[in-house]
Amino acid sequence: MIKFSDWTETRGRQTASWLLIGEGPTFAGLTDIDRSQWTTVGLNYVFRRTHVDLAIVLDAEAVDSCSVSDFQNVGTLLMPTEPFVHGRPSSITLDELVQAVPALQTLADEGRIVAFDRADLEACSGGFDKQRPAIDERIACELIAKLAADDIATLGCDETADIHDEFRTFRPSRSLLVDPHRTRKQRDHQRRHLASIAMNRRPLAQPFRVYINADESQMLAAAVLARGIRDFATTPVAITILKNPPLPRVRNPQCWPRNPRALTRFLVPELAGFQGRALFLEADMLIRGDVAELVSLALDRCQVAVLQNPKSSGWEPSLQVINCQRADWQIERIMQGLDEGRYTSDELIGSLANVQDSNEIAEQIPTAWQPIYDQPSAATQVHRFRDPKHQPWRQEFENSPAWAEIFRRAIAMGDVTVDDVYDAVEDGYADDSLLTAFSDDEMELFRARRRFPMPERPQGPRLVALTRRAYAFAGRSARNPMGAVRRLIHGSW
Repeated sequence: MIKFSDWTETRGRQTASWLLIGEGPTFAGLTDIDRSQWTTVGLNYVFRRTHVDLAIVLDAEAVDSCSVSDFQNVGTLLMPTEPFVHGRPSSITLDELVQAVPALQTLADEGRIVAFDRADLEACSGGFDKQRPAIDERIACELIAKLAADDIATLGCDETADIHDEFRTFRPSRSLLVDPHRTRKQRDHQRRHLASIAMNRRPLAQPFRVYINADESQMLAAAVLARGIRDFATTPVAITILKNPPLPRVRNPQCWPRNPRALTRFLVPELAGFQGRALFLEADMLIRGDVAELVSLALDRCQVAVLQNPKSSGWEPSLQVINCQRADWQIERIMQGLDEGRYTSDELIGSLANVQDSNEIAEQIPTAWQPIYDQPSAATQVHRFRDPKHQPWRQEFENSPAWAEIFRRAIAMGDVTVDDVYDAVEDGYADDSLLTAFSDDEMELFRARRRFPMPERPQGPRLVALTRRAYAFAGRSARNPMGAVRRLIHGSW
């Protein structure tokens, strides 16, 4: 292996433009650009899907099961001397990993592995948030800055936990965002870090952000809703499931909302960094329309686009498009208005009383996006299962063919696992008929894991030993041994 300091001396100053490629939703835009003008840098699993000049891999599990052919897309592989395991620092060293993985040993013999020490990077210092995945891009930008670069374009680095479908076979994505304060902290740290290394970062594309409001009982429904949005979208979509995010307490008992989670919508502009547009949805819905239709709405002079609520005189609360650049919604200030009695919770949610100028509320969403509450038909774009008695995940799900189709698609893409459904059934949030959607092999592997649980989060050399154990076990009981290995590596065994 080559030390990073020695490697940089041999390369000298790079005059080409730099493109950092991540696993986010805008990875889809890679096919639309001419990469001949760029020096491409891929983060983690990106090299498994496209050619990159440099691959920066921080996680041991990203290379643990690779063969020599998997590295054909890599010019040079950069890894830390102590790789992450499960997104956390571990005791395993890069030398141990190279000795255990034959493909890495081949790369080392060819002089294509460069080792860097995370302790030497400012991005990993005590002054910055060390949570993953926020630290990944900071490390990559600092390494590129050490190659005398001062400008970098990004694609797939979308400041979101969501990932492109190409990478769902490698890593699970729950897209949970439960702490708005941490999001604000990570964004501040990124700006401060870029300034400290004198790096200019230019995103080539931005995803359309979708925020799904859910509680513990609706996580399964939210995952199916997210899959439906992704399947019909023709634009990159970054989906975040807002699972009971912390909200300031309403101290005025006369203004307590009937459903406190309904106030989550007022967090959306801040979560989006007050940039672009975002779609707010309730979890008990099914969408089979292209959200690209909502991106092009004329909202330059409006804060939010809404639909009429057919059951009341207010606005439809379950679907709203928010212009985050114009909507200066500060959740503390909005809650203060409730405490002072300037408006009630019903006026705030149903009439958007926090928007003082009614001209900034636009009724521009196409009528095809009006939620339907009756049984959906093949032409229904948006359906809301408000009545718990008719929610397909709480009964024989085949009674709703439209929802069942997307539910099976969510299983195939890895958005919903046997464990997710089984836990929801055990908690009384779903009907046990949903388990029949899984194959016999998947159920057999699930029962085996429940009977013989393996240690979670292996550390050090045990990572390799447990991987070999997974191969031996999964090869007899599953059609996809590699999938079983990845589940072991990610700690779900």
